[in-house]
Amino acid sequence: MLVDKDVGIRKMLLFGYCMAAERLDVDEYNAYRQVVYCYYQYIKAHSDDQDQISRQSDKRSFLPLHLIEEIDGLVNNDLLDLDEDYYGFSGNGNINVEREVSQLMEHGRKDPKFHNMVLEYYRLRSISDLFGFSVSDMDSTIAEYRRYCSASAKHTRWVSVKIGLLLEFLTQRKTEYQVILLAAYMGVKAIIGKSAYKRTTYPYIMANMFGCTDETELQNMLAKPDNERLKELYDKYTTRKVFGKINKDLQEKGFVREWLPMGKAGTFVSTKLSHKAFLKAVDKELGSRKANTNWMGMTARDYRNSSLTELNEIRNGASG
Repeated sequence: MLVDKDVGIRKMLLFGYCMAAERLDVDEYNAYRQVVYCYYQYIKAHSDDQDQISRQSDKRSFLPLHLIEEIDGLVNNDLLDLDEDYYGFSGNGNINVEREVSQLMEHGRKDPKFHNMVLEYYRLRSISDLFGFSVSDMDSTIAEYRRYCSASAKHTRWVSVKIGLLLEFLTQRKTEYQVILLAAYMGVKAIIGKSAYKRTTYPYIMANMFGCTDETELQNMLAKPDNERLKELYDKYTTRKVFGKINKDLQEKGFVREWLPMGKAGTFVSTKLSHKAFLKAVDKELGSRKANTNWMGMTARDYRNSSLTELNEIRNGASG
């Protein structure tokens, strides 16, 4: 995203799309029935007009190539009986593919790889309907799906971002600084994860802002010859002055409302807690016993000064 905003955000959307598909409960019969229906649409388009498939309006019915080749093999070996006259439709216009579905399911029971192909396709097609996405290249999408679902892809720090925010950044022009601000927001969210808040450090936030899990990984990444652009952005946006502005803007633009530097004790951040609950959590971690505050919207600077004052009052009154 930092190197190419649109490419990066499309990958994020595809990643989220694939992860949502992976969690989708699937009715296996419906999955096979959908595959049979789409295969009939495929052979009908080819039998009527070799060019029609490229003009077909419902591109969601396109099957991935690996499924087409597998089913073609079953047909050629007389393991799947096709209705080449009506393409699965009865005389009254209703689809009737019970025999074909049964034969495909039987093949799937014998061949787990084929069974997984069917479920992959059905999950991705169903989730595209759910989110209103159009998938024009199912083969590439499934390849990405498999890569994202692999064990190695899951050893990372996850970030939850509203789809509307990603679409806004994808469809609207954004400055370099706005993209950096989004990256910083995602870096903080990656650190917080599922927790209510986290105590962290500026270098750790910077590492996550550039997509790394720690400072060592960040420095290794920046040292690579093909990452000159990332090194340029890092040098430009992680100076004390500029990163201080990022800190302030994240608060004032509503990305990370709770961002409280506490010197050597670290920096406390939260995107989930109310201000009062946040200060109570900070107070508890710093060793005090009670907290009380009444906060309204204010600038990042006023927020920090007010929060430090409130914390001092809390801590000084802890023994009272």
